[in-house]
Amino acid sequence: QDRHVRHMTKTLVENIVGQGQNLGKAFCELDPERKYKVSKNQFGNALGTACNHISKQAVDFLWAAMFPDEHGADIENRTVDWRDFMDQVAHYAHENRPPTPVCLQPRKRQYDLLQR
Repeated sequence: QDRHVRHMTKTLVENIVGQGQNLGKAFCELDPERKYKVSKNQFGNALGTACNHISKQAVDFLWAAMFPDEHGADIENRTVDWRDFMDQVAHYAHENRPPTPVCLQPRKRQYDLLQR
């Protein structure tokens, strides 16, 4: 049971990572005044726009994950800063990216040194 939940969560987040640009664009379209605060409904709409086959349970799970310390609290009427969500997605993508193949490491290191 626990392995299945971890696998589904990983699949969901990797799907969101893959659609990161579309998700950022969807959030920008939902928030034209750039207040950066979105409701749960707007959050679900942005996720649905970026990832066509996302379920309501997935939206509920991601919404609850934005409030980790509030298990019994009413989180339905709260708002979140969508930039924080996008930052968490980017952090996950960076932490879980595949390692650079050995044949490319010297070239990547040279590129990284040039960027400094």
